[in-house]
Amino acid sequence: MLTFQIIFIVTIFLFLMGYFIFLIKKNNSPNKAKIPLLDFQDKLWIASLSLIYFLISLFNFADFHSYDKAWQGDNDGVQLVAKFNHPEPLSALYYATGFVKGQYSISAADPNNQVVAITDKSASLGYPPYFRWNKLTFNSSQAISSVNIRVDKGTLGINQLVALDTQGNLVTDYHLDSDYNPKNIALNDLVATNIPEHLDNNLRSGTIFDEIYYATSAYQYLQGQLPDVWVHPQLGILFIVIGVLIFGMSPFGWRITPDLTSVLLVTMTYIFAKALFKDRRVAIAASLLMLFEFMHFTIGRTASIDPFVTLFLVIEYFFLYRYIEARKSGATFRSVLRYLLPAAVSFGLALSSKWNALYSAPFIVCILVYGELIKQKFTGAELTKNILNLALLFILLPLSIYLLVYIPYSLIGHTDNLLRFVYDTQVAIFDFNLHGLSFATHPYASNWWSWPLDKMPLSIYYWGNDAGLSSSVALLGNPAVYWLTWITTIMLGYLWATRQADFRAGFLFLAICAQYLPYALIARISFIYYFYSVTPFLILGISYFIYLAYRTEKPVYKYVVYAYLLINIILFALFFSSLAGLEVPRSYTLHWLRWMGGWNF
Repeated sequence: MLTFQIIFIVTIFLFLMGYFIFLIKKNNSPNKAKIPLLDFQDKLWIASLSLIYFLISLFNFADFHSYDKAWQGDNDGVQLVAKFNHPEPLSALYYATGFVKGQYSISAADPNNQVVAITDKSASLGYPPYFRWNKLTFNSSQAISSVNIRVDKGTLGINQLVALDTQGNLVTDYHLDSDYNPKNIALNDLVATNIPEHLDNNLRSGTIFDEIYYATSAYQYLQGQLPDVWVHPQLGILFIVIGVLIFGMSPFGWRITPDLTSVLLVTMTYIFAKALFKDRRVAIAASLLMLFEFMHFTIGRTASIDPFVTLFLVIEYFFLYRYIEARKSGATFRSVLRYLLPAAVSFGLALSSKWNALYSAPFIVCILVYGELIKQKFTGAELTKNILNLALLFILLPLSIYLLVYIPYSLIGHTDNLLRFVYDTQVAIFDFNLHGLSFATHPYASNWWSWPLDKMPLSIYYWGNDAGLSSSVALLGNPAVYWLTWITTIMLGYLWATRQADFRAGFLFLAICAQYLPYALIARISFIYYFYSVTPFLILGISYFIYLAYRTEKPVYKYVVYAYLLINIILFALFFSSLAGLEVPRSYTLHWLRWMGGWNF
């Protein structure tokens, strides 16, 4: 039954793709663009800006420490014991945990088999210690004979141990023993032979924020286990899996594909702006705004699904704009399929990454109604044929993509009925979003209207030491961009109403509203990073006014644009330590970066 359904869905998808590619290839319309959208200089600018962003994004990015090799305790009561050949006092023992699901306890003993008091710093984290370094601190000067790590319930992976004496020197004179080792791991290989970097400051060496869910789910896919993250469609997680497949279960592995997606978003911003304004200067300005945007930079450097859905949404809107631009110029329906097909595929990919892609559905309907009913004159037969083709494109094709994405999940779950499995999962997702978080609270939760004001940034990582150094990472927007949200949107709407010949203002106004205003109807707990998928359209909206400034050919307006871009760059440099998690004096963050009372990072 499952095999038949998979074959059927794949056949439907291939048929639809082949059908529309055939229609595109068959088109002999003379309305093809004669002037290329991008010339050599554009491509050079795109390559340069994208490379600059990529290099900046790799600064303090991630380690290659692999969590693939680990002792895995899967039965209640099994133990991993570190036995010291020559007991001596220890200042700390670091242990890297792999996959953890359940509860575990740690105890230590001296040579007389007396319990030694220890403090487990990971116990106060408030979230599971998935794929990260944890620290045991010994509160006495007693010699340590053994350290016992016991699985109380569930499963626990131990990847590596680092023991330090009271002078902070590495101790290697111990061996590991376990009564449970079904994978035949060479246990003593888990004893560190040198002191790894970033043991205390885990930003580069372990999971942070929602990586505990998404990176863990990527690991579970590769282990043939059902992923913990089921409350979202699975495409974003599968992209993270690709990075882990190539670079291993390491922070670099689970972060690289979101980061590359963010690089592509800089590229797409340039291309979109060039298509909108036909002006290289505006495209460069738009790309710079994206390059130095806070939220874009920070969230793109974590294992998150938001970069994927945002990129696909931008591609979707780009091709919808190209479609409406061609339709307004008199292009035939068959000739604009070269834009509608990638728009529909992008919609399906965005929807398969996260449900907020559904917010673009009313926008799609408005664009298609305008392009097919208002700007065209058809016979009844032609209109019916076009509507059927559009239904195939924007309903059946995205749904087939959505179902295809769930095939790996269903195979792991050994389901017999893919359609029923996907349906039940969607009902569960809907119920979770409607009821599961209705009464949830969080110290960094915020209302939708406050996001453009940067009223409540989300602190996703913090570390500090007794020397006054700290490392923090915050999700917030560049004030030079976010604080212009309301005035930009209102002005775009005004220009659309008063300058109807310029459809671009209306397109950008509707795009911002489509991706933002639906959050006003959501009663569940929400956070500022939900605004991330609005950010590219906001930047393009701001770029519209940069375009108007350039059109005046007045030097004063050009200098205003240059000053505005410079402000964005300066703010990015000022806040860079709390975007990239640099270790800086805590006083710098407190005195220079906390602009509002709610800014706690």
